[in-house]
Amino acid sequence: MNAPEEPDVLEFEGFVLDARHRRLLGPDGAAVAIAPRAFDLLLYLAQHPSELLDKQRVMKAVWPNTVVEENNLSQHISALRKLLGEAPGQHRFIITVPGRGLRFVPVVRRGDKVPGPAASAMLGAAAMPSETTMPSATAMPSATAMPSATAMPSVAAMPSAVAKTGAHVSAVAGIASTEAHSTAPPLPTVASPPAPPPHQPHARNESQVRNEKSSFTIWGIALLLVVGVAAFVLLRPGARERDSSALEPPSMVVLPFADVSPNKDEANFTDGLSEEIMNALGRLQGLRVLGRTSSFAFKGHNEDVRRIARTLGVNHVLEGSVRRDGDKLRVTAQLVDASTGSQKWADTFDGNLSDVFAVQEQIASSVATALRLTLISGQHEAPPGGTTNLAAYEAYLSARSVINHLGITDARKAIDDLERAVSIDPQFALAWAALAEAYTFAVDFPPASALPLTSVELQQRISTAALRAFELAPEAPQTLRSAGSISMQNRNWLEAGRRFQKAAEVAPAFDFDANLFQAWFFLNIGRPRDAIPYLERAVRAEPLLMRPAAVLASAYDMTGNSEKALALIKSAGALKGEPSMASNAHLSILLGHRDSRAIREFLRHNPSTLNNRLLERLDNPQAALAELRRIYGSPEAGDAAGGLYAVAAWAPYFGDPKLALDALRAIGPTQNVFVIWQGSRKPLRALPEFKSLVRELGLLDYWRKSGNWSQFCRPLGAEDFECV
Repeated sequence: MNAPEEPDVLEFEGFVLDARHRRLLGPDGAAVAIAPRAFDLLLYLAQHPSELLDKQRVMKAVWPNTVVEENNLSQHISALRKLLGEAPGQHRFIITVPGRGLRFVPVVRRGDKVPGPAASAMLGAAAMPSETTMPSATAMPSATAMPSATAMPSVAAMPSAVAKTGAHVSAVAGIASTEAHSTAPPLPTVASPPAPPPHQPHARNESQVRNEKSSFTIWGIALLLVVGVAAFVLLRPGARERDSSALEPPSMVVLPFADVSPNKDEANFTDGLSEEIMNALGRLQGLRVLGRTSSFAFKGHNEDVRRIARTLGVNHVLEGSVRRDGDKLRVTAQLVDASTGSQKWADTFDGNLSDVFAVQEQIASSVATALRLTLISGQHEAPPGGTTNLAAYEAYLSARSVINHLGITDARKAIDDLERAVSIDPQFALAWAALAEAYTFAVDFPPASALPLTSVELQQRISTAALRAFELAPEAPQTLRSAGSISMQNRNWLEAGRRFQKAAEVAPAFDFDANLFQAWFFLNIGRPRDAIPYLERAVRAEPLLMRPAAVLASAYDMTGNSEKALALIKSAGALKGEPSMASNAHLSILLGHRDSRAIREFLRHNPSTLNNRLLERLDNPQAALAELRRIYGSPEAGDAAGGLYAVAAWAPYFGDPKLALDALRAIGPTQNVFVIWQGSRKPLRALPEFKSLVRELGLLDYWRKSGNWSQFCRPLGAEDFECV
């Protein structure tokens, strides 16, 4: 059963629910008055017909970032039943399953346009606007690598690379508009800022900022910057009347701070501190902060901040510098309004590095407490799992900088730094989580950097680091993600789902990794519709990163939205990442649609040894299969360009789904189970062996226990099931 794309119009029992215009039309075509939250609830239920929905999941989707009593949900359900004309005890629309959740029972028809006379009724009475805007919310990566932004190569973007992203930025803008139909907790959309006025380059001169000095700590720097930025962007009196940028929800990119140390040798420390400030700002509710890859893409380029902001779709830019001289440290920062290029806030912070943690306590007692309560309600506090040891923290910052800028194939030094960090402070949970992540990259290390470990030993190190991190800080999103990955590797899908969901709940709304990992889980269990809202947010958090765009394109295709999938994947080729990631996702989409003309054009524009061989045999399935079988049984199957993944992608197209299934099995344990749900592998699902694979993966057990069945499978009685 192919899952349909997320529609604009839902019809059920004579009612028409128009998600785009937020209107409900009755059977007579007239607009029905409906409260904003009731509309949000009805839309969410209608988007998941016949599914058993956990009440907590529903409340999280309809009341994001809000503590809601279950009685509140019950009252809205009762109001909806009356609004839809359901008599007491009738349950024509909504069924409450005691102890389990809710089910929307009507047959729902999906479309793009309001049918018949109802279309003219759209000009009539309007539904009330939502209290909380409900706007918009495959690649084949390494078998062991987690889909994290830190898995990407160097992000020192060249101007030409940035220039190529125009089409992709437009695609991302389209993503923002579609989030209105997402099933994840809704968030505000952010339109691109106005076109900049004539060039007005930004300055990084320390003399241009106010020379107000205060002692600080590493966390204190982030705290004071967060307080200053938050006070200006979020809380300044009359701000919305004075600034055009305030007409949009606040958003920001934190550019990498400049290293102005005497010897210019503190780049790793400076970059790490920039990322910590970025993360601290990201915890502010209502502020969208872009992720590290997109933020650091402009490092070393003296671009006008208005152009940077316009490219990334934000309305504020934070930049600054770091000067370290022995134990002395100075950090300057300035906030720039992207609509004008003018400086809106600036400050300088001086301190003694050797007294950093003592000063942190002084700040906490004299300044931070009042600011936490009156400005940002404590959201600027350091995340759980940190350290109070400066040497361990410096090693951690160095490792993050290495991974972010040198890429995964040079992450050997990062492993050394992180091993040193956890050796200095064994309680440093975030360093343990980063170490688990770094070890997952080891499979891609070049021979010169390869670790002297077997695959079993490597997996043991990943598990040890991830579980140690989770033990030390079970509420930190980083440790929850690491532990969730281990659960997924062990096929404990229930536990993995709980951990990823918790990570998404406690992380900032636009946290790239939290959204990507939650989406990754949904894709693996065969629920791409649930994955899409999280992937859309991941793309908005990292608009210049290829990985989320490629995976989102695959998810769109898996839900039947091939037009959107192809538009996105074609623009993703100019983004930061391994080019084969986008090309593999593109090919998978084309193979699923069996578009021979487009496939032929793709092979011509993407020459490789395998592609050239298959291009010659494209009209001769038997010859092509002979080549694939040769590859399957040869040593080159271990090579990414002509290996098992390629055999699994091509074999169904040429009529041998069994060969594809055998290739997937030969790959061995992988956390990228979602490839079995891609359209190009649909023929595999008709094989009896596919059912065996699903059972071995633990998916059938998860579906039955959770009730969250794959969108491509359904139960047949108590024992059997089918997938199509």
